[in-house]
Formats: sequence, structure tokens, C-alpha cells
Amino acid sequence: MPRMSLSNQLIVEVAAPHYVLGRTLGQISERLEVNYATLSDALKRIGKLFEPSLERLKTDYRKAEVRHADETSWRTDGSGGYSWYFGSQEVSLHLFRGTRSASVVREIIGTQQLSGVLVVDRYGGYNRVPCRIQYCYAHLLRAIKDLETEFEANLEVKNYPRAMKICLTDAMQLRNRGLKETAYVKQAEKIKEQILNLSDRQAKHPAIRKWQDFFVEKAERLYGWCQSAEIPAENNYAEREIRKVVIARKMSFG
Repeated sequence: MPRMSLSNQLIVEVAAPHYVLGRTLGQISERLEVNYATLSDALKRIGKLFEPSLERLKTDYRKAEVRHADETSWRTDGSGGYSWYFGSQEVSLHLFRGTRSASVVREIIGTQQLSGVLVVDRYGGYNRVPCRIQYCYAHLLRAIKDLETEFEANLEVKNYPRAMKICLTDAMQLRNRGLKETAYVKQAEKIKEQILNLSDRQAKHPAIRKWQDFFVEKAERLYGWCQSAEIPAENNYAEREIRKVVIARKMSFG
């Protein structure tokens, strides 16, 4: 490529281990016996060449019927920041930004009304996305387990999480049963009915009432998975994808 000190083949020998396998530039520099700054400069220039493709990836992501998003803290040389993931079955977008604000969400999803659903945790940065939202049941399950631990001596609190954990787990595992769409929807509605029945029994303990109200008041963001087996009840896909970046961060020691 023009004004590049490294050959195309050598750049591939650097980029593939670094971005795909998570090797640090220091390790690659030592193995290839090429100056670290030279490798870093080459990859930055390659990044500039690929920059226009980001807009196309954003467009493809917005077209997906099922989208995922997640974020995690990211420190580089002691400076704070965040690693963001936006993905579908066809597209994976990893962004590194100095903020966790909703501006990053708008940058990728945009402001125009979209079809389909976005599967996320309950972080407020996703609240105003222009599409339907499905809350992650895996996050809710962890919160219910915490409730059980916090009030383990209270019999009323103990009984509610026990029943709700079964419902949330059944919802997350339903897609793996290989049911036909009609059978899937029928089973999903049964699980939803069980969740709502648990929520209609007004408890005395305020910690339980809080969650009972949640499963009723946030209904528009909780039961999208009932409509189709294509919509997951959890955001495990995004968590698996962003974990790759977290492993790379740990290998590079920040």
C-alpha cells in the first residue's frame, strides 16, 4: 500500500494475531523483530482505511430484526473508558469510548424508528432507543437470587424467589427445546402467565412488592420473547461476544 514501510503480508501477520487471537503488539514485535512503534503506526493507518466501512456496518445492524448490545469498563494506561458491543447474527461492532452515556447508543442505533427488537440489560442508556426492548432475564435472575440471599431468614421472601427463578430459567431455556413456532408460543404464554400470577399476589414484604410491580409495569419490555422463538429472553449472545475483548484487555494488562 502507498507509503507503507511494511508489506501487505507482514501487516496481515501482525493484524490477525493481534485482533483475532488477542496477542499483544509487544509479543508480536518481539516475535517478528520489528519495532513496536512501526507496527502500531501501520495498524493505525490500516484503521483509517477501514473507517468508512463503519457506516455500512451501522446500517446492517439497524436492519437486523434481533439486535444485542452490552458494555463494560475499559481502562488503558490508567485512563477510564468503556468498551461497547452492538451485534446481531450478521454484524459485530466493538466501540471504545470515554463515556457510558446514551450518546454512544444513538451513534449506532440512530434516532429513526426501527423494526425488530433490542435485547439488553436494564442500563438506562438504552431506554430511549427507537425500537422495542427485551430485558435480559439472566440479569433479572441474578437480581432475584440476590434478593433471596439478602432476606434468607424471611419465609415470604424465600418462597417468592424460589418460584420466580423457575419461571425465568424456563423462559431462557425454552428456545433450546426445538419446538415448532406454534408450540413455542403456547409454552411461552404459559410461562408468562405464571410470572404474572406471581406478580398479582400482593406480598407484605416491600422487597417482593417492588419486583411484583416491576414485572407488571415493565411488561412492554419483558415479554417480547413470547412472540417468537427468534427473540431470546436473555442477552448471553452479547456477553459472549464482549468477553473476547475483555480477555484481550487482560492479556495486554490494560
